[in-house]
Amino acid sequence: MHLADIKAAVRKVVRGEVVRSEVCQSGKTNKLVYQLTILSRTGTVTRVIVDAQSSAVLSKGGF
Repeated sequence: MHLADIKAAVRKVVRGEVVRSEVCQSGKTNKLVYQLTILSRTGTVTRVIVDAQSSAVLSKGGF
């Protein structure tokens, strides 16, 4: 999937602006994943990991 599709899927889960994105290979499954860093309007930083093929959110958490 394209990064724009991934961002649209993440917007349903986390509100804010994507300030960093990178494509990595998951150590557990060897699948490609996007790691997105999102900054909310209140200053909260959240990292979201998304399956690059299905756009499923695999995990999310704060810093």
